[in-house]
Parts: sequence; structure tokens; C-alpha cells
Amino acid sequence: MTVDALDDAGQSLIAAPGSEPGEAEGIPSMVVTPGTYFLRVRAAKAGTEGSYHVTLRLQPLEPGEELEPNGKATLATEIAPNGEAVGYFGWRHDQDWYRVPLDGLPDGSLLSADLEAVPGVTASIQILDSVERKLTEVRGRKEERVPVRNIRLAPGDHNIFLVVRADVGRNLDVRYNLRVRTEVGKPGAAGGDLEPNDDAQHASALADGTVQGYLGRGDVDVYRYTAAEPLELDIEAAPPERVDVRMEIIRELDGALLVRADEGKRQEPERLPNLFVPAGSILIRLSAGKGDGNPDEPYRLTVASHRPEVGAEREPNNTAATATPLPAGASGNGLLFPKGDVDFWQAPLPADGAGEVAITVTGVAGMALDVRALTLASREVGRFKISGDAPVTNRLAIGADPCCLLQVREATGKAANFRDRYTVTLSWAP
Repeated sequence: MTVDALDDAGQSLIAAPGSEPGEAEGIPSMVVTPGTYFLRVRAAKAGTEGSYHVTLRLQPLEPGEELEPNGKATLATEIAPNGEAVGYFGWRHDQDWYRVPLDGLPDGSLLSADLEAVPGVTASIQILDSVERKLTEVRGRKEERVPVRNIRLAPGDHNIFLVVRADVGRNLDVRYNLRVRTEVGKPGAAGGDLEPNDDAQHASALADGTVQGYLGRGDVDVYRYTAAEPLELDIEAAPPERVDVRMEIIRELDGALLVRADEGKRQEPERLPNLFVPAGSILIRLSAGKGDGNPDEPYRLTVASHRPEVGAEREPNNTAATATPLPAGASGNGLLFPKGDVDFWQAPLPADGAGEVAITVTGVAGMALDVRALTLASREVGRFKISGDAPVTNRLAIGADPCCLLQVREATGKAANFRDRYTVTLSWAP
């Protein structure tokens, strides 16, 4: 069946989209004023027939009750900045608009909302600004509560819209409960998960220290770290229960992906212990694994910076094109983390004739290193393994090709160490 509510001129007020055969259909919460209304009941398919039963209930409005029809901004039901509303997901894809007035709220205020679960319904919340531009969206699973946290309220905006929607299912008998709250943030303070922050344009500012944020299902959080001078960063993202977090580092200047950390499992931290950042800005993008999300327990993102040590590798340096420079006779040091990490070093040695290169490597206790020496054209000229933390020197004969590139990796692909560094030195003799 389909059910339509009409005004006294026969104009449609609410049209329920139709039920499955044998399934009840209805309009659970239409607001009426004194006057005459019509109810139109039709078979969804021509040629079908059968009996039906209509029940009509007329009752006073409760405080906070949705005012149907409210399926678009111009019909939005008003809800106070720290109020709550109740309503029905009366039909498939039913959506209810709420308008939150913002006049009188202090600058820097944040808005959060909670939509309680409804039996048989998979719901979502959209947040839109006063001109109906989407700020963020959170989708739940079936019969799952849907929270939205820390929405930045733009100064001078007179209202904001919350749109709650039944993505799957409906329930004519059990109402949802929508709670809204506002609180004053910390204007001008760096750090913190302030939504929307799912792209570079809306990235949250980040400085050294620890911030907390939330990753609901499908959520992405982007932070901007700006270095006034070349720095080496130690970055750690520690997720809560039920979340496998992924961390990506993006160069803001051109949007290039520099490195991705996705080694840990659920509830295990992701680390980048020695990321080199030249003067400028990078973006740190956090996301949850497919199907993961925890809207109630925060993740922790920690950043610590220091000036690069003399000879330290410059991550990312996992290709010949991004090799860390290593002057002849100088020592370089690096970390092999995460698993599968590869480090390239470049030592442009004289190429005006054949000669010999001495490669000295001091390894890491408990790890076996695989070391390859290559010409600048990537032709291998030698390969050897280093075990333990004692220095080992190997000498290789070099032909006329320009040399040298050095590739260092953990030999088994199963071990990693984010604390202890290996060292490497190249020297050349004609």
C-alpha cells in the first residue's frame, strides 16, 4: 500500500513511499492544526485487491517532538543547542531535518549529537551549515547508536542543520531520541579533532604533544603539522578497542603520499619514528580499517620533533630517487621500521676509473641485515649480510660506472626495530 496525507485543497503534505505486500504502512507523527485533512490509501500495484484497517491517533505534541513534515531545510524542526528531540523513522529512507539556532553561543563553540538506536533501523546523521553545505556525515550499522562529535561552529553562522535518516529499515512503533549539546572549545589552540577535518582544506592544526580524537565508522581525520625548519618527527597513532588505524603522511604542497603506516592490528599503534620533514607543512591522515569504528573511545595522536642528527637518514628514502645523501667517509645511521622498511643511501664516489669501495656496517642486535651495493644506474656490484651489532667491513671492486647506491633492509622481512639504529660508512680508494 501507499499512504498520503493531504490538506483540505487536496495537496500532498506527506507521502509514505509504500510498503511491501502484507506489510503495514503509515505516517507516525504528522503535525496538524485545526482544520480538515484527507488520508489517501492506494494499492501500490494496479490490479491487486484486499482489505485493510486504518488506525488514527490524535494526541497533544510532546516537548521536543519532531514536526512532520520536516523532510527539507525550510520545514526543519527547531531543536535547542542543548536540547533533545524524538521522532519516528516511519518509512524507508525517511529523513528528518532539525535546525539548531546558534545566536548567543560563544565563539569557538563545538556541537555534538547522539542518535539513539532504533530496532530494525540502520541510521545516519548529516551536519550541514546554514546554507546547507555538508560539513560531515556519520553512518551507523543496523540498530547501532550514531554519534557526531566536536563540530566546529563558524562565527557569525545563525544556525546549523542536523539531518537524521533511515538508510535501511523503518519502525512505526519505536521512536528515536536525538540529543544535542554544545560546549566552548579553545579558540586559537593547536591540536584536537575538530570536525569537519576530513580533507586538507579543513585540517586540524597540530603541534608537538598529544591530541585525542574519535574515528567513527567511515570517518577520516586530517591534521596539519607545519615545520619552520627541517625536523625529524616521531609520530604515533594509538587506536582504541575495535579499531585498526591507518596513518598516511601527505606533502601538502602537491598532495603526494610520502609514507603509509598500516602494520598494526586492531588496538595496536602505528608508528613513524624518524620522518624527515623539510621546512613547510605535511598532512597526517588517520582512518579506520574497513568496517571498524569506535565513536565512544578516543585515539591518541602523539608527535615529537627534534633537529635531525648528523648523518641521520631522511625518511622516506625507500627508493633510489629518494636516497639519503652520504658523503664519502661520513657515517650514516637509520632505523629499519616498520617491517619491510628499505633504506637507500647515495654516496657519489669518483668515477674516473676503476677502484675499490669499502662498506662498513654496524648492525642491530637480534637482526640480520641485507646490504646491496649498486651503481647509480642500479647495477648490482655486491651483496652481503650483516648479523648482530658488531661493525663489519666489506670491500668491493668497482668498474667505470658511476657509484654508489647502498640499499639496506632487514633480511627476513619479519623483524623491525624503532629504537636501535644501524650505521653505515662508505670510503673509496682508486
